[in-house]
Order: sequence, then structure tokens, then C-alpha cells
Amino acid sequence: MEQVIKLLEESPAVYVGTADENGHPHVRPFALTFYKNGKLYFSTSSKTSAYRDLKNNPFIEISVMSKEYVWVRIFAKIIFTQDMKIKESAIAEKEMLKNFFGSADNPEFNMFFLTEGTATIYDYSGNPPKTITF
Repeated sequence: MEQVIKLLEESPAVYVGTADENGHPHVRPFALTFYKNGKLYFSTSSKTSAYRDLKNNPFIEISVMSKEYVWVRIFAKIIFTQDMKIKESAIAEKEMLKNFFGSADNPEFNMFFLTEGTATIYDYSGNPPKTITF
């Protein structure tokens, strides 16, 4: 899991695929908020179509590639959390979130974590992909 976290943390954007109410795919850039208590956390605004998609269908796929052409694909279920300690931590650690939402109690500020996931790491070495279940 350490390699997955490193890939996600080193990238300024990870690409998250969701499905809308008609089942049509949508891919958007996100940033990993943090890895805390064994969970990968992300955040979004309740005003976005990504939030609406995730409320309707909690399954996502994430992908990111390093400069060394190592990439990971993560398939997981998401769970929204209103844990104020987690939200306050995110605001304190990520200036971008503080600038956008102001405070952890902003009702538009939503966080979710990944569960029931698999992460598969690929590269061009000729070695088989490595899959991690979490």
C-alpha cells in the first residue's frame, strides 16, 4: 500500500472516474487529501456533479501515473464522512481546502474515504501487475 500512497501523494492530480445517473462515465482531476488511520481520503463540494454522481453511485475508479511511467488503478467503494476531526485535519493540512471552504463546518465541504478497494500497480518492466486489496 505504501507504493500506492506514494504515487497518489506525489501527483498534483489523480483522475477519478464516476458514473452519472444515466451510467455515463465522467473523469475528473482530484487531489488526495490525505492517508490517515489506514484510509485514503478525498474531498469535494456538494455543489459539484462529482458529488451528485458519488451520492447516486458510490463506486469509483482512480488512476495516476508517475514520471517513471508507473501507474496505479484503484477500484473502490466510497463512504462519505462528516467526522469533524477528519475535516478539521484536512482544513489544517491543505491550504487549498481552507481557501476554498473556509472551515470544516462549511456544509458544502464533504469528505469521503475508500473502502472495499483494489489497487493494481503497473509499469513497463515486463513484470506482472501487482494487486493490493484494502
